[in-house]
Amino acid sequence: LQPEVKSECVTLEHGSCTTDKKSPKGYSTRVNNILDEWTARNKANPYPTPQDKLRLMRETGLTKMQLKNWLCNIRRRKLPNTIRRPKKDVRIYRR
Repeated sequence: LQPEVKSECVTLEHGSCTTDKKSPKGYSTRVNNILDEWTARNKANPYPTPQDKLRLMRETGLTKMQLKNWLCNIRRRKLPNTIRRPKKDVRIYRR
């Protein structure tokens, strides 16, 4: 007889349900869902205010550095075409 394993469901803002299992990318599915939801809502300006950062840190349990790195990575990997800032035109002129 095996003990019954119950998975605790966490309901997210958009109504989906998730367990707190770790995703293959490192953070739990719950943490990724919270951060993905924030990113989707703030796609036009994916730079959180200090208040947003504190709330996200509290909700996810991530440190400030972990949150910063996650946001940098998501902007670079998933949002490059929507928020790419123009790079300065740097040219080296030789005489």
